Amino acid sequence: MATHETNSTFLKIPYGFHSAQIEPILEEFQNIAAGVTFTEPHTPIVFCLTGSVIEGQKSISPAYLARQAREAVQFTKALSSCDAASFIGENSLVVEIGPDLVCLGIARRTLNIPTSAKLVASLKPSQGSWCTISAVLRAAYETGINIKWPEFHKDFQNSVRLFDLPTYAFDYKTFWTPYEEPETNQLTPIHSDIGKSQPPTYPGFIPSASVQRIESEKIESREITVIYASDISEPALLHAIEGHSVVGQKICPMVVFCDMAMSATKYAYCRLHGRNETPDMSIYNMDMTRALVLSKMGSRPIVSIRSIYEQDRGTASVTFYSHKAGGIVITYGACTVQLIKPNSQKDKNHQIDFFLRSRMMTLQELSKEKKAHTFLKPVVYRLFSNVVSYKECYQGLEEVVVDTGCSDGVGIVKLKATDNEGRFFLNPFWNDSAIHLCGFLLNSGLKYSEEDVFICPGFDSWHFLDSLSSEKDYTTYVYMQEVTCRDNSMVGNCYVFDGDRLVQELIGINFQKMGRGVPEMSLKGSATQFTTSDSEHYEPKPQSQQFKFSMKSANVSIPDQQTSRSSSSDGIETPETSNSDVIDMLLAIVARESGIPVDEMLDETAYIDIGVNSLIAVTIFTTLERETGFKLEASFFVEHTTIGEVKCALFERL
Repeated sequence: MATHETNSTFLKIPYGFHSAQIEPILEEFQNIAAGVTFTEPHTPIVFCLTGSVIEGQKSISPAYLARQAREAVQFTKALSSCDAASFIGENSLVVEIGPDLVCLGIARRTLNIPTSAKLVASLKPSQGSWCTISAVLRAAYETGINIKWPEFHKDFQNSVRLFDLPTYAFDYKTFWTPYEEPETNQLTPIHSDIGKSQPPTYPGFIPSASVQRIESEKIESREITVIYASDISEPALLHAIEGHSVVGQKICPMVVFCDMAMSATKYAYCRLHGRNETPDMSIYNMDMTRALVLSKMGSRPIVSIRSIYEQDRGTASVTFYSHKAGGIVITYGACTVQLIKPNSQKDKNHQIDFFLRSRMMTLQELSKEKKAHTFLKPVVYRLFSNVVSYKECYQGLEEVVVDTGCSDGVGIVKLKATDNEGRFFLNPFWNDSAIHLCGFLLNSGLKYSEEDVFICPGFDSWHFLDSLSSEKDYTTYVYMQEVTCRDNSMVGNCYVFDGDRLVQELIGINFQKMGRGVPEMSLKGSATQFTTSDSEHYEPKPQSQQFKFSMKSANVSIPDQQTSRSSSSDGIETPETSNSDVIDMLLAIVARESGIPVDEMLDETAYIDIGVNSLIAVTIFTTLERETGFKLEASFFVEHTTIGEVKCALFERL
């Protein structure tokens, strides 16, 4: 080569590709490659064997790979094809994947590469691999490529450390003029209303999409009570609600209430402790008693959030409610937020990680063997829409594998960056997507009839071990089982993993099964739908009643106005049935649904004491209307809470 004045490099390798030394392995190599599925490439490929650009067709095959290994290549022609296709421009990054700087040298001498383009090698004999690959990443970053740094570092998290970068060489100085109360001469009459009353200020409070303002605040020693208010017409909050529909009705997702609870607790903790950040938080005993439904007509309600944070317990009792005209309080639900010591929850979860990962691997193997159901994103949300419809911003489940009994499943979650993610403390779009598999197992129609609807009223606990990111892919595992002591109830757990690391744990999420017509009636007739006159009478009022925290129950009572009587009989149809027949039929249905015999129901018996909640009540009213033609509104048991009160009310109406 030197006698012909041709530059050459001696490669220090034990054998030569594209030579007869490769022939003994070609047949076995081709057979192994036959077990790989080759799909259409998303990025154009320049084939060195032919020197041409192949784009948009299935061109790679086992036979081609065998030829590529044995036959001579046309590298110069391939470079010319790159030049003709304008693949290398001013801001291009060219990376050589090989043992030395061989191909890059040929490329420099063959092509007219702009000086602004970056040519880097992934391996160098004289340099450590970490140093070389870091230089490649630096060049990629400087070129403008979006690098997923968490993915790059995830296998070495115990070896990396955070560097303290030098700050700007500026002197800190406050240029904001502090407000000072003006001195007034009490003997001088004031003829101006300006400055007469200043709204209270709350240091450290930063409004969010779901917690927009503070109505009142009371600090007593080691306890702080705060009442917040949020208008659901706020664009980011309204967007989160409108993206979630149940049987055709747009209702506020439970995860939005979780965001409200954690946002409220964060401020209360920081206010009482004088800090800027909080420890990890977990939510316990979420109990939603009523849905917040968007009405198609009328203005939007103001949601009040009452938070009582106790420093000694490190817990906050949170309640969600609204005021209607006439002073009626509509309670949506309640929960408890627990502040967790760093790493306490993470250490406990090591005990269950092995069993969860083992089951997840089993499901994935069953999928490959065609012994489990596999669904991709379009099918997942099409099946889901039988009950729950999600807009694109909520659709994070990319793939689902479900066992043949539909009792458990594993899913791949890919989160999308959203415009409103910074307006929430707990991103509702991401965190709802992370637990979608719970509802999919029940409402997809795979195991249960499409006439059955499963509604989630709450959960036992939800632990957030790390924040979610749109730059990562997550794996979620869910199992659901029937509750033997409660008819038509399902309960289960959901675990969210970032690789092998558990980042979320949802324990005891429960669903109640009912006929398809029941939630439609409940939501359409819900008292949570507000008209214009309702919102005009909104008056936030601090409540004096004390809230009590219990790890077994997060039910928090709101003032007695909720049980205010209504003399209206709108929507009540009078059938040709005697008073006693309707009452007897109603009590018989109550007995059938609650399991309590009629002869054991006394006039002072409260419906809530025999297990009749708002969802079961709707089932009772639906059955009564079907069997007698007599219709009761969904709030009837809220207004009349005992057997005796119901009898009196029915005698007045019949």
